[in-house]
Amino acid sequence: MKRGFTFLMSALLFSLGASADVLKIHSSFESQTSPELTIIKLADGRNAFWDRSDVTNVTLSELKEHKGMIQIDMDENQKVLALNLVNGFVDDEESRTTTSVGMVSRFELGYQPSILASYSVAQTVLNSFNTSTIEGAQCYDKAHRWVYDEHKAYATKLMKMFLFFSDDYIARYTYPWWFHAAPFAYLRMNNETTERIMDPTFSQYPLKLKIWTDLFMKNKVECKSIDKYSGYSRNPQGGDCFIQRVSMYFWQPKDLEAFENTGALKSNFIPWEIDWAYEHGFGTRKPQ
Repeated sequence: MKRGFTFLMSALLFSLGASADVLKIHSSFESQTSPELTIIKLADGRNAFWDRSDVTNVTLSELKEHKGMIQIDMDENQKVLALNLVNGFVDDEESRTTTSVGMVSRFELGYQPSILASYSVAQTVLNSFNTSTIEGAQCYDKAHRWVYDEHKAYATKLMKMFLFFSDDYIARYTYPWWFHAAPFAYLRMNNETTERIMDPTFSQYPLKLKIWTDLFMKNKVECKSIDKYSGYSRNPQGGDCFIQRVSMYFWQPKDLEAFENTGALKSNFIPWEIDWAYEHGFGTRKPQ
C-alpha cells in the first residue's frame, strides 16, 4: 500500500532527570562568562555543566586529552556531581560501527525524497508515529524509528532536520542539549512544494520550520542553514543555531561528520541501528 505522493528528484528528547552512566564525549568548551565552568557535549546530545571548583578529581587538561569514555553523575539540571575518566572501554554502539562499513557507500547522487500529496497526508504520517517512548529516549533514536516505519509500510522516503545549538547559546541559557533531530517531509500546498517538520514530542501538527525552531530558541532567532556539518562544528560561535537537511538514513551527527570527512554516505538503513533505535527509544524489538 502506498500513500499518494510524487517524487522530488535530485530528523529528541533527552532525559533531563538525574543520571549516572558511562558515556562518550563529543567535545567540550569553557564558558566565557564563568571561568570555572566547562560545558561537556555528550555524544547522546546532552550538555553536562562542570563547575571545576566543585568537582576537582579531574583536571581540564586531562579531560581535553582523554580519548576514552567518562563516567558522569549529574543532577536534574545536568550539573556535574562526579566525573571520572574511563580507559579501555568501548560502548556497545561504538563497537558495532565497523560492522556497517559494507553497508555504507561513497557519495551517490539521486536520493529522491517523497513529496506528499497534501498537508492532510503529512498529518496522517505524523499521526502514525509511535510515541510510546521509554524514559530517556533520545531524539535521534525516535526519529530513526519513525522514518524507518513509514518507509517500510508505505515506501515513503522522508527527510531529517538536524538542529544544532551554538556554544554561545548553550552557555547563555544553560541549555541542556547541543543538537536535536526530527523527521520532515516535502509536500504540495497551494500548487507549491514546501516542507513541514513532524516532531510529535513537541507538536501534534506538521510545523513550518521557523515555528519548529522557535520551540527551542528562547530568543526566536532565524537559524542558519548549513550544507555541511563543519558549518557548525568548526564555527560553533557563528550564530545561535544551525539547521542541516539530510536523508532519512543519517542517524546521528557522527554520520554527518563521517560523510564530510570520508565521503561515506548512508544509502540504506543499517539493521543494527534500527534495532538499537527500537530498543533504546521504545524498549521494544523491531518486528521481523
